Amino acid sequence: MSTPLASRPSRRFRFRFSLRTLLVLITLLACWLGYQTWRWREHDKAVATLVALGGEVSFAKSAWVHALTGEKPFKHVTAVNLHRVPATDEHLRMLTWFPRVESLVLNRSKVTDVGMQHLAKLPKLRWLELEGVDIGDEGLAELKDLPSLKVLRVTG
Repeated sequence: MSTPLASRPSRRFRFRFSLRTLLVLITLLACWLGYQTWRWREHDKAVATLVALGGEVSFAKSAWVHALTGEKPFKHVTAVNLHRVPATDEHLRMLTWFPRVESLVLNRSKVTDVGMQHLAKLPKLRWLELEGVDIGDEGLAELKDLPSLKVLRVTG
């Protein structure tokens, strides 16, 4: 038997949602955008701190992302040079904001074995120079699980 037309649910009302659902979705979107903005600001603060210290920071930028969004967001740090800069373990902690760092130079800096724990959180790190740095076997042991590390230069 067929059901009368009046008792069938209309197709256009099948995907209805309430105002409460819309407000929850907008709230979640606002929270996500706020979190992303906070991350970008912390990222920029870390870059500014390292540059003010005397270090050099290099970025990888995608041409299409730059064309769409401008230069501010999506700047990925790929290289940090802290050669002859009084960088400390606290400055190495800032490097965790840059998960795409591939090259890091820490020659003549003031980092210790404790700071090497922060470098272990950089999965893309391929090149690391440690010349004249006061680290021991414990600090170097922190680097053993870096998956991409190809060059480790330790002198002095």
